[in-house]
Amino acid sequence: MEIPTRLNAACALEALESSDDLKKDAKAQKAIATTISKRNQQIIMSCNSANAMYRKLCDLYEGDTEALKGELLKEYFNFRMTTDIAKGIADLENLKIRLKNAGHEIEDAEMVQRILSALPETYQYFIPSWQSAPKDERTVSHLTTRLMALERSNKQRENPENDDKVAFKTTKKKDGYKNRKGEKNLPRLKCHLCESESHLVRTCPKNPNIKRCKYCKKQNHKSEHCYFRERYEKREPEKKEKIAYLSHTTNNDTNKCKTGVAFFVDSGLSHHMINDASLLSDFKKGHDVIQVAQKDVAIKSTGSV
Repeated sequence: MEIPTRLNAACALEALESSDDLKKDAKAQKAIATTISKRNQQIIMSCNSANAMYRKLCDLYEGDTEALKGELLKEYFNFRMTTDIAKGIADLENLKIRLKNAGHEIEDAEMVQRILSALPETYQYFIPSWQSAPKDERTVSHLTTRLMALERSNKQRENPENDDKVAFKTTKKKDGYKNRKGEKNLPRLKCHLCESESHLVRTCPKNPNIKRCKYCKKQNHKSEHCYFRERYEKREPEKKEKIAYLSHTTNNDTNKCKTGVAFFVDSGLSHHMINDASLLSDFKKGHDVIQVAQKDVAIKSTGSV
């Protein structure tokens, strides 16, 4: 009775393994079918396994290894770059990987020379400077870095105005105010004292009915509560001490002058000047030099009026 039981267990294990393999194969078939074009989907419709699909696609596109290698080498040596240096180097790297998979290895030194020979005419002046570089720096990565930096500088030189172009969002300001419901625009209000649209009459600085602080000229507090009160009160005595008075006198002495002479006397000055020596008493000749309007002027005489 033990032998049939063992046989049944072995059959069940094989059936379980086969069901797992079928699930994995179905997932692989789905992955292949959903990642290829419709034309290729029609080609692999007759395949009953993922392995058969893969082999059919390989036979279709790879074909003979030697023939594929020849086509890749022809494309590799005939390759020419456009103005997009980064894309050109990436295409050459892709060809290098495909040749490696086909059994043809390309060394880094050969790749460097191929990149230099594929450069457009506008980059031919770069080749002598690259050949003068140290040998340990002549690598594909270093060459790629220098060529991309050169490409950026050339683009900035050709289009220098692109760096200064900036776009800003603007909105058109509407005339007038909207009411609360937003139904229509109302005319803009003006201050009828100064005709300004920046404020109304209740906040106009020319309104005599508004009580303002005499120190800071604001309306939200009284003068005795002003923050700048002490500062202004300290300045007032200093201003009073520096005040100079200007007085006006008239001389109608007909013996000295036929017409009346007006004098403006400044209390802040110790001496004044006149241009008529006949008006002076205690006449004395002078030899001093004073400065008027940044020029030296000689004093002819001094006296009192």
